[in-house]
This record gives sequence, C-alpha cells and structure tokens, in this order.
Amino acid sequence: MATLPELPKENQLDITLPFGKHKGKSLQWIGENFPLYLDWLVDQDWVKSPLKEAVKLACKKFSRDIDEALDYRE
Repeated sequence: MATLPELPKENQLDITLPFGKHKGKSLQWIGENFPLYLDWLVDQDWVKSPLKEAVKLACKKFSRDIDEALDYRE
C-alpha cells in the first residue's frame, strides 16, 4: 500500500485515497458524497496511519451525515 506523507490536521481532508472505488478522491469529497464509506473505512484494520488518522478526522467532521445515513438505513 502507498505510504502517505504526514500532513497538518487542516490539510488531512485533502488526502486522496490511493486505492479502492474512490481512488483519487479526497476525504473531503468522500465525506460530502459518501459518508458511510468513511464509516466503513475507519473500521478496516489494514488502513494504517497517517491515513487512519485522517479518516478519523473526516468521520468526526461528517459524523452528523454518517448518523443520518445510518438512521435512514434502519
């Protein structure tokens, strides 16, 4: 897996995924369009820091969207 550079917290949502169906998309874009993907991604053991920390930050920012999407699914 690609190693990502350390970024300041204010830039972490600009990280683009180097894999998967959202390859090349920023965490900001994913959070705005597919917040449940962030919820899934943060629980994957194979996701390592610094990406893991950035995904946690994105989940925190988009937590309301994630909660609403999860409520809608029930």
